[in-house]
Amino acid sequence: MNERIKELAKQAGFAMEIDNDPNSPPGWWGAGHDPTFEKFAELIVRECADIAKTAAPYSSDDLILKRFGFDNV
Repeated sequence: MNERIKELAKQAGFAMEIDNDPNSPPGWWGAGHDPTFEKFAELIVRECADIAKTAAPYSSDDLILKRFGFDNV
């Protein structure tokens, strides 16, 4: 998983300990070994990139925040 995505997942409270035991409970693995989480993060990043690519003449940061419902932050 991308290191920046790992950092953000940690900030969000996901458990990111590396545990090589596949029998460990999912809560221990957290986002570190979850392909669904990785795909979710990838989809968000790709959507943001698409917005940024087509944003002109608007500000891409405003459009991204609005797309994800954070336009009042």
